[in-house]
Amino acid sequence: MLLFLDDYHLGDPLFLTGLAQDLARSRRPALLLHAGREAAATALEADGVLDPDAVLSGAVGEHGAVGEHGAVVERAVREQNRTIAAALTEAGAAAVRLVASDRGLVPHGGDGRLLGDASWMAALLHQRSSVVLAALASEGARPRLLEPAPLAAAVALALRLPVVVLTTGRAPGVVVEGEVAEAVGIEALAARREVPARAFAAHAQTQGARVVVTSRAGLFDPRGARGTQLSF
Repeated sequence: MLLFLDDYHLGDPLFLTGLAQDLARSRRPALLLHAGREAAATALEADGVLDPDAVLSGAVGEHGAVGEHGAVVERAVREQNRTIAAALTEAGAAAVRLVASDRGLVPHGGDGRLLGDASWMAALLHQRSSVVLAALASEGARPRLLEPAPLAAAVALALRLPVVVLTTGRAPGVVVEGEVAEAVGIEALAARREVPARAFAAHAQTQGARVVVTSRAGLFDPRGARGTQLSF
């Protein structure tokens, strides 16, 4: 699976430890994608930037750049990447750290939707190593933040993986009229505050990915992973 780690969940200090332990116990490798925007914003604030969002908005996309703040942004995203991988390693799950521009995965000047050969990532997963992937294109002095949804869709399609988005509750999916639904439409997520990455989920779905919404408990249910599939 490709599991998107949204800023809400990464902001919970206990979440990462629990997820790492779940992955180690299940012996199921995963591709963990994180955007890094919140970590970058915090680092920019600490560096004295008054409007981090303005800086980061200019850093996203094909021609994005963060100018004089590039080193701060890249360092923050890489540090978050390192922290996630370290949590997995400490729990006993093998992990490999990557940014999206490594090994030509996102070609120079690309926007995150056009991928190079991704077979080497599949090989890592088959060797039971989880992959921690940052939505960052590091090109010398011009780091760029990539939109995570198109990147997730491109990687998931290339590797034939579902994209998993987490809820904040324990129900293994989206609850409709007291029951976990097998599938819901994109529009049904709009008011679902229990799905922090609902905008990401809808965007990834429109990019062609198969998106599943579930809880951490549902994902690692001993009886098998359960969730609600997103549909048009």
